Amino acid sequence: MQGSALKILHVIPAVAPIYGGPSKLVLSMCSALNHKGHQSEIVTSSADGHGSLNQPLHRFIDYQGVRCLFFARKLGEGFKYAPGMSAWLHQHVTDYDLVHIHGVFSWSSIAASKACLTRSVPYLVRPLGSLDPWSLKRKSLQKRFLTWLWVERMLQRASRIHYTSAREQREAERGRNIGKGVVLPAAIDIRQLEYEPSPDWFAENFPALSGCQYILFLGRLVPKKKLENLIEAFGRIEVNDGLKLVIAGAGEPEYCEKLRGLARRSAAVQRIIFMNWVEGGAKIALIRNCSLFVLISDNENFGIAVAEAMACGRAVVVNQGVYLCDHILENQSGWVIDKDTELAAVLDSAMQNKAERLRRGARGRGLVKQRFTWDCVVTQLENLYHDCADSK
Repeated sequence: MQGSALKILHVIPAVAPIYGGPSKLVLSMCSALNHKGHQSEIVTSSADGHGSLNQPLHRFIDYQGVRCLFFARKLGEGFKYAPGMSAWLHQHVTDYDLVHIHGVFSWSSIAASKACLTRSVPYLVRPLGSLDPWSLKRKSLQKRFLTWLWVERMLQRASRIHYTSAREQREAERGRNIGKGVVLPAAIDIRQLEYEPSPDWFAENFPALSGCQYILFLGRLVPKKKLENLIEAFGRIEVNDGLKLVIAGAGEPEYCEKLRGLARRSAAVQRIIFMNWVEGGAKIALIRNCSLFVLISDNENFGIAVAEAMACGRAVVVNQGVYLCDHILENQSGWVIDKDTELAAVLDSAMQNKAERLRRGARGRGLVKQRFTWDCVVTQLENLYHDCADSK
């Protein structure tokens, strides 16, 4: 089968934009594979936060250029229980050469692995950082129960465990007898980031930012992103009275209001701007015009938003919880902090040195073009799939 076209099923809890990098990555992964002559399809739930995507159910449709099959999400948000999915998988999983399971502690992952083992279809698992010690401590009782019930068997019987960084693999395998791990980085379609609006367009669509320098956070507004620390650090920057902080994204209303309340109490309250979820050309414009992109987090198994900022030539500031940090340090394409207390000083220093920001931004763009685009990664992914399919 080596070298032949494959039919690949991707199973993931959800693909709505609100879920950030994992959803974006699986769609671009399928597009890249299909462009190479393979047939990649997605089975997922209709989850969209506490709501549901307005998409037809129980039949394949075109969703953002990829054939997707949606099943209604029932019950709570965390597990994303989609009862119709299991029966479909048991009936149709043999239509595929292999299955790529994205996630671990979700209904879709359990249903897909059970179907694969029952019907003797090879599968690989991409944990999405969920096997890291930090993640395992969240809802630990539920995860221990699921591990005992099925997850341990799912991991042990997988053809491969797909990690997106060496650090993710080290953290996941620490103290565990998993094996079969392979590191294959996440990737982006750099062509989608080449949109560059005119100054007039930017001024019309983002009037509060026209002619201003701003530091940008863009992503899900969730506690692990440590936005409280970013707001507090920004309030202590005095380098430029006109400098602004833009926090663009969506999250739970209670948490978003907590962040807004913290901003209102900040000395920099007039210079902190909250935006809703931004997509498409507006998102790219927001990244391209920022002076600095920031993501500090308790746990990011890669950091797609950081890679996108680097691809746009923006210098980045991350912490050790963003596993892309090893590449950023090695390539000098941004700043990596060891402690949250360092953030204000690093932001201050970076904003005082435009030449250094531009130098590091250029190095970051070169790094992404060399290692983290689908043109670079898709052949590695093909080889991994063929190895899994041939092991059947």
